[in-house]
Amino acid sequence: MIKSKLTKNLTLLSLSVISSLALANNELSLLAEINDQKSTQLTINTPMAQLNSISTLSAPYVGQMNKTLSANSWKYYYIKVPKGRKSLSIDISHLSGDLNLYLRKGFKPSDGIYDSRSNNLATNADAVSVSTQDNERWYIGIHNTTDRSQNYKLTLVLRDNSIAGWSSDTHFRKADTILRENITSRATRAIGLPSGSSTLNSASDVYYTDVFGGDGSRMRSAMSIFVNSGKSPSATTKENMRTALTGSGYSYQTVTLLINKIIDVFSGNPTTVPTTEQATLDILNIRKQCLEWVVSVVTDSGGNKSVGYILEEQDKQLARPGMGFYKNNRGHSAIIIDVKSDETGKVTDVKLASANNGSGWTNPIGEVAWSRMVSQNNLSLNDWQYKLVDLSQN
Repeated sequence: MIKSKLTKNLTLLSLSVISSLALANNELSLLAEINDQKSTQLTINTPMAQLNSISTLSAPYVGQMNKTLSANSWKYYYIKVPKGRKSLSIDISHLSGDLNLYLRKGFKPSDGIYDSRSNNLATNADAVSVSTQDNERWYIGIHNTTDRSQNYKLTLVLRDNSIAGWSSDTHFRKADTILRENITSRATRAIGLPSGSSTLNSASDVYYTDVFGGDGSRMRSAMSIFVNSGKSPSATTKENMRTALTGSGYSYQTVTLLINKIIDVFSGNPTTVPTTEQATLDILNIRKQCLEWVVSVVTDSGGNKSVGYILEEQDKQLARPGMGFYKNNRGHSAIIIDVKSDETGKVTDVKLASANNGSGWTNPIGEVAWSRMVSQNNLSLNDWQYKLVDLSQN
């Protein structure tokens, strides 16, 4: 049995046993870690005196555990705020079903009485954040209103300042499913690298690539004109190649770039014009556009390839790393790799990873097709040009 003196430690306790303080070991399964500048690690049973003596409190105190909640029931926890921690954030993620999250100072919360609540629908994660003072006791309530048991991951964050900041620093509103974690990790690692060779795994994939809409056929016609001219880069040959590319939607500058690329490629060894869309992409070393790159990241992370521009728009306050941020006019698509919250916990900005986010090319607008890279940029969550989409939809 755990003696009552443990209540002086930084602990999360099941309310079902608070009155007797007869805690089984598994009731203390949530381990917390303080990652200060020296990477000191402390377990949940660290005495408060030792906790308060750490040289810096600048890093968040993060605790996590995985639990199951029975059908139509509540689960309660409480925490006593240690010295110097100014904000408390609670997040329930990796949900198997619809759960609601509540936070209340001093007393157990209920459906009608609470200081902060998050009741997003279905398996959308819930998150709340409040300002705190030393030694306050806060109660966490999780309510399962469904008729079956549900799994969840509980994350607790204590900070020496407000929760405002990027999720990668605050640990608040991080990726909330395994798929989104995988997407975020893969997209983040790709920043600064080429977007990858454009690849057709099926006939429908043409939509994502530079050979869509007949452009592949036009490119091959321009290639044939150059090869049949004896590979003569004369003004007449170039003009005939330009005519072959008419109808592509390319600007005059883009057509010039493409003509010069074809001449450069075929001035070497190649003498045979490709006959397929994939071979056309390959011989010109064309890299993935923005949407093709998003699809490849999602599928490589274990998701479904059906994540095109037709995805349903989501409430932007549901934003989490691993979700998508798509232009409403279908002009660009990106993956959210970080979200920024204000001091109330409301999401304000997103950090994006995307391919083809530049200039120098048309149809689609972006980087030159054989020079596309994955880059990072930040946008306001409320940018009216963009919509939030769920990349885990089937």
